[in-house]
Amino acid sequence: MFAKQRYVSKELTHFVGTKKKEDERYPLLLKIIKTGWLSAPPHDPSRSGSMSLMIDFNVELSSNAMYNPNMVCFCDIPINDLHIHIKKYTPFGISFDKSFLIKNGANPMFYISNNSLVHKIGGNDKIKLSEGYDYIRHEFHYILTASANFLKNNIPDITTERVMHLYHFINYYMFSFLKFFDAKKSDDDKDNFYMEREWRILGDLSFSLEDVERIILPRAYGKKIREDLPEYCGQISFVD
Repeated sequence: MFAKQRYVSKELTHFVGTKKKEDERYPLLLKIIKTGWLSAPPHDPSRSGSMSLMIDFNVELSSNAMYNPNMVCFCDIPINDLHIHIKKYTPFGISFDKSFLIKNGANPMFYISNNSLVHKIGGNDKIKLSEGYDYIRHEFHYILTASANFLKNNIPDITTERVMHLYHFINYYMFSFLKFFDAKKSDDDKDNFYMEREWRILGDLSFSLEDVERIILPRAYGKKIREDLPEYCGQISFVD
């Protein structure tokens, strides 16, 4: 079944080896497919299936550097429109049906334009929307931390466990799924994150060869991928 609109895709794609040399990317792609394990950095097999989140309180939420969960990222871009994304990252990718990834926790990012002006809460002055998010993030952590002991001691059914559930859910599944971008930048600018149409899975992704919807790579590797994966029956798309 094809997507009814070309700006969305029925499959989500992950590109590998962004920080690796050209000759290291194909072996990495092959390793991922053969092991059936798409992992978040630092790619430690002993931590497979676990989730973690690092929060850097020395930077603001709008820097996109404050929340660092272990995660696997995908783009929701149709195969015929991947050229901008490939130029920013690599030409070696693997895609899965969107419904398969949703069953494994995938969810789209919520993008916030740094340039949008909104009314400041409680006043008529305007501020950047990103500044509003930074303020609310400060308020959330301060109020929740300051109130925890009071709530615990004065409202019997407000337990430490309930407070921590709230704290972790908002940190993991709200703040970790926000992405701020500069709407003034061109589509092909690497910092125009809106063009990535990113989805995330927190933690790692385990899959079988049958789950792979498509392999994306340069035409020069076409013969080699068929020799290395003779049992693969999915689609192969060349980027050139």
